[in-house]
Amino acid sequence: LESFGASELKRGVKMSFRCCVALFLVAMCMGVHGYDREVTYLNAVDKGSVPDPGVIYHKGIYYVAGTTNNEPNAFSLRSSSNLVNYTMHGYAFSNASKPSWTIADYWAPEIHQVNDAFHMYYVARDTTGMLCIGVAIGATPLGPWVDLGKPMFRDPNVGSIDPTLFKRNNNGMTELWLIYKSDGNAIQQPTPIWAQQLAADGISLVGNRTQLLVNDLDWEGPLVEAPWMVFRNGYFYLFYSANMFNTDRYCVGVARSKHFLGPYQKFGRPTLMSNEVFAGPGHCSVVSIDDKEETYIMVYHSWLVGHIDGPNDVRMLLIDPIVWEDDWPTIATSSPSTSSKTIPNSF
Repeated sequence: LESFGASELKRGVKMSFRCCVALFLVAMCMGVHGYDREVTYLNAVDKGSVPDPGVIYHKGIYYVAGTTNNEPNAFSLRSSSNLVNYTMHGYAFSNASKPSWTIADYWAPEIHQVNDAFHMYYVARDTTGMLCIGVAIGATPLGPWVDLGKPMFRDPNVGSIDPTLFKRNNNGMTELWLIYKSDGNAIQQPTPIWAQQLAADGISLVGNRTQLLVNDLDWEGPLVEAPWMVFRNGYFYLFYSANMFNTDRYCVGVARSKHFLGPYQKFGRPTLMSNEVFAGPGHCSVVSIDDKEETYIMVYHSWLVGHIDGPNDVRMLLIDPIVWEDDWPTIATSSPSTSSKTIPNSF
């Protein structure tokens, strides 16, 4: 019995050691922010229609919401554990459940966690034809969604589009800010991007809005739009898209400031623009894949060259890592990658 016990003890020690090694190897492969391992990808990572991708990370999963324009159902929903392989989860609203105040143009949804719920901010035309910002609330990033029942924000003079939410740390207090575009290009006017503080409910407006940017560079053409804010290394970075979405001139720019409300300094040239394969890349989300917020991935849409805005043409989903140079974010070659690449391990 003593011999048997010693043998079992040795075997148990060996098994425990092997288990520890296995767990260590698993931990080495696991990213601290849910990114499971180094992943090789080839753009486009999703060849379906995913315009204006809005990305949120929650409990190990990335969720992507997309524009559906005037399709029967509104706002496509996808998920991924690694930003490369995606599962489709249908739509936020069926044709029958679209908010009653909306009639058309279901654009630019983004899902953000607010308190213990999830808010989906989006764009739609109201019954007067004005483009407005709406919000729906769900218990999970996939809903089900309960709409506010009216526009969250409506400017009576010009359409309001491309809402994003930024959580600002102001002296230890978290503030919620809505950032969006005035659709001035529709009425031959400039297109300012605004910041407007929200109450803690993530719905009610607080105070007055502040202009952060406007289209004033030649390559930006008639508009800037699609804002996305990141805070890193003492700078607020405002990513935005410029020029017309249905041309190969559509591109991504960036501006930065030491102060949230500006003034913002533009990089001066596009950070991401068309190449020989992909045309009109833009409307990006920028997500960190590590808890130290050192590794960022740009998630964006693009047409294929020669297939821009035709009856069967789609804006596909692309990704590329961001490289930081002199505290400015860049994409390698300033254009979408066209060969296999590896996302850096976040460990």
